[in-house]
Amino acid sequence: MKLRLLTLSVLLCVISLSLDAQNVRQKTRINNGWTFSLDGNAATEEISLPHDWTVGLPFDQAAESGNAFKRIGSVWPENSTGWYHKSIVIPASDEGKRIALQFDGVSHKYQLFINDIPAGSSDGGFRSDIFDITEYINWDKENRISVKINASENISGTYIG
Repeated sequence: MKLRLLTLSVLLCVISLSLDAQNVRQKTRINNGWTFSLDGNAATEEISLPHDWTVGLPFDQAAESGNAFKRIGSVWPENSTGWYHKSIVIPASDEGKRIALQFDGVSHKYQLFINDIPAGSSDGGFRSDIFDITEYINWDKENRISVKINASENISGTYIG
């Protein structure tokens, strides 16, 4: 079975698009052209991956050490949910192939949406997760990839920022 593999990696990782044609994978980077916004904030910024939104947050001695003394977590909900978006077109010539997104290196819990439909979730933890998104694809049309990251919980013992 042929597999086209999209690799999406948010927060300190790389994104790539792969096509498994006759068991040979070819990867194409899709790091550029993403947008990012904090939940509740209509303002978006264009970004390339890897990206870590906590870098720009202020330090605060009241913040938890496990969050690198950054203003994220349950005390700062306005800084703790990030949204990443990207639109891609998958040609109709790829119909019949399996399309998957692979996430590598997302630190916190996250949810994946394809065309605004929930398509998967993970507890994060900087591991690799693969989601088959074939059933959500609109062939030859724009497909919106959205990733909602929930950084409201302390991830003590791991680097952020």
